[in-house]
Amino acid sequence: MRSSRDFWLFALTLASAASALVSIAAAETLLALAFLGWLLFRPGRIIWPSYTLPLCAFMATTVISLAMSPQPELGVASVRKFVLFAMAFLAANFV
Repeated sequence: MRSSRDFWLFALTLASAASALVSIAAAETLLALAFLGWLLFRPGRIIWPSYTLPLCAFMATTVISLAMSPQPELGVASVRKFVLFAMAFLAANFV
């Protein structure tokens, strides 16, 4: 870690990952704080991990299959969880 600010952003990301086992609301709140802090105090250039393209393809096919589904209300929960993938990008920028 380069500075105290990086430490706190990493701690928020780690707390978000740990709290996902207990409370989704707490995990998403901590993740939003970590992401907002990272956007405001970006320590360096953005690092795009090697799994970005496959992850985007997975998300796109999930949304397409949801749009073509006869019962889309059953798949909306999986799309809502896409926000948790931000945790992977935050972690990739801290390691």
